[in-house]
Amino acid sequence: MKEIESIPNAYRTIVALRNLGYDLNSAVADVVDNAITPTAAAYCVEIKLKLNSEKHLICRIQDDGNGMTEEELKEAMRLGAEESYSDRDLGKFGFGMKTASLSQCNVITVVSKKRGSNITGFRWDLSHVRERGWKVLQLDNSEIQALLQKEGLVLGARGTIVFWDDLTWINQEFSSYSSEKLGKNFIFQVIEDLKLHLGMVYHRFLDGSLPANRNINISVNNGKIPPWDPFCRQEPNTENIPLTDKISCFYIPGTNIPIKFEAYLVPTKEGFSTEEAWKRAKGLLSWNDSQGYYIYRENRIIRFGGWHGTKTKDEHDKLARISIDISSKLDPYFKLIVNKTNIKFPDTLSLHLKNNVNPLVIKKAK
Repeated sequence: MKEIESIPNAYRTIVALRNLGYDLNSAVADVVDNAITPTAAAYCVEIKLKLNSEKHLICRIQDDGNGMTEEELKEAMRLGAEESYSDRDLGKFGFGMKTASLSQCNVITVVSKKRGSNITGFRWDLSHVRERGWKVLQLDNSEIQALLQKEGLVLGARGTIVFWDDLTWINQEFSSYSSEKLGKNFIFQVIEDLKLHLGMVYHRFLDGSLPANRNINISVNNGKIPPWDPFCRQEPNTENIPLTDKISCFYIPGTNIPIKFEAYLVPTKEGFSTEEAWKRAKGLLSWNDSQGYYIYRENRIIRFGGWHGTKTKDEHDKLARISIDISSKLDPYFKLIVNKTNIKFPDTLSLHLKNNVNPLVIKKAK
């Protein structure tokens, strides 16, 4: 037999990858993951989601990380980039930044600078891909400077800026509103949901509970994101449910890396310190949907709410919340999807939760 190279159709492949299940919140979070990974080592991530002069929504995500050289950025813009991930990295597949970005926009531009290197910039434009195939566009220095000047952005000695232009579904939603007021209300809610999502997903990175070199600051439209603790541990009436060592740590057979659990009961409405604290404790979901597991991979939440198939939701259990901490070293045992919003548990873990962890927590909740 002879080998025949079969290159996927560029446009159809990217369109297919756009439908991996990202929403705006998870897409922005995937870009943030790239910024705060140990390789990039950003401490500040600034997100701007706003209307441009043509009344179209645009998004800009800037970090103060190590930045990239021309060759590094060229490789990073490749689908399935050749990247080696450390144990603490939040990335996994080499697709995240591109697929996350292109799920929301038709044009992604990345400008980056590494200390001691020249500024560099590359762009994926779906209209260009449709005409020319697998062709990423490289910006020259004058084009980069013109873009930064137009946007009023400054890239110092190091850092990266991700530009999302021609946001598809969100601009369609915005333009569908019959009045300017309704459109602005839509944008306001989108931004508020994004803030809450980022505050939740990265709450351990924002609240100072991790080592100092892992703490970060995230802002959206110049407003600093506060951490959102799913377990309301700052509330005096939140109750930590004691778990024995045998129950709070689980080992997949053949491994020596523990999966760790902590269980809490958040207060009833009357038990919260303020009504505002009670409203905020609900998070992005309804109170009933907020019960259950908050699954962390390397301290970043990848799934929140629900019982992951180990039990059904119950009105009587709606105050029960359990953290599940999983090391990236255990990735081969879980089926983490590209957008990092869901994983599949090994059967042995599901049985441990169903038979040992859940009964204790449910009994206390009831």
